[in-house]
Amino acid sequence: MMNAQQILDQAFVELRNGSWYGPQFTTDPTLQRQAPLLNYPALELMLSSPDDWKRAGNLADRVIAKYWPELARYPFNSLGPVQDMLLKLRHVLSDPRVVLRKMRKFRT
Repeated sequence: MMNAQQILDQAFVELRNGSWYGPQFTTDPTLQRQAPLLNYPALELMLSSPDDWKRAGNLADRVIAKYWPELARYPFNSLGPVQDMLLKLRHVLSDPRVVLRKMRKFRT
């Protein structure tokens, strides 16, 4: 039987990698395949890393720091500071309960 972390690991591999790797391999066979993380050594390393390290989501930061440190100057998974702030503001304005939840966290 698998524990919760193992289930999350499998979901991570499937949802993060499978959704864009999978279609590449089932389409035109003449296409060059670009799937650097879809190999056994990479998957073994990802899945064998410490659980707290995986939960913190350090993989991308660590790979960038080790192999391409100058890339860390640029944000990723971000639209930039202004757009990120506007998205957060839009989220708060669309659901005032978000503010209440945050305020409860600060009180505890």
